[in-house]
Amino acid sequence: MRSQGGVTLLSLLLVLALLCSTGFSLRCLNCRRTTKKCNNVTTCTPNLDSCYIVSAGNQSYHGCWREASCTLTFFMERLEESLLLYRCCQRDNCNGKLEEDDGTKGISGMTVLLLAPLVAAVWNLWFWGRIH
Repeated sequence: MRSQGGVTLLSLLLVLALLCSTGFSLRCLNCRRTTKKCNNVTTCTPNLDSCYIVSAGNQSYHGCWREASCTLTFFMERLEESLLLYRCCQRDNCNGKLEEDDGTKGISGMTVLLLAPLVAAVWNLWFWGRIH
């Protein structure tokens, strides 16, 4: 009986995780050729998993892109600029300023919400399995 309840709980958590993950996409600032602070926010399509900021001269570019192709060569060719600075990041609205990343990685609130019940379920199954 206990193992059937555990399987049901884990199945429910898996379905919940799949439903939640499909509804939340990365949000990035989105401006083209601006000399002012970018305030436009866009929701990235699922295939675009990174925000970028590029500074070329006095203009900056902000938007969504693929982390795998976020390279200096790509931006130089795309913008036809030989001197530019760029940065890609993977947190909501992380592309507001062109500053060095401090190396820390953030965990989104959605990730915590999805992991907390899973950890609790695994701990509960392990704990009750040891008692009985």
